[in-house]
Amino acid sequence: MTMAELKHLYERNLEEIDDTTLVDVESIQMDDTLPPTECMLDYLEKIRNPYCFLCGEIPVKVVFAENGAELGTMLKTYFLSLK
Repeated sequence: MTMAELKHLYERNLEEIDDTTLVDVESIQMDDTLPPTECMLDYLEKIRNPYCFLCGEIPVKVVFAENGAELGTMLKTYFLSLK
């Protein structure tokens, strides 16, 4: 998958995407015997669109803020707020 293809996938709105074409992330089997780069490429091939996928029956669109906090920081803040 090229960077141009990834950019195109990222720019699509969830409403434009037919849910029947999305892959359920829970169905993906990762091969942890592969080197990290090959594992990532294998995942991208299986998920087809890393920005839009299903989690069970729920469509998910992943969006990143250009100057936002890092995901790890956001998750840590979220889980600390649950205490």
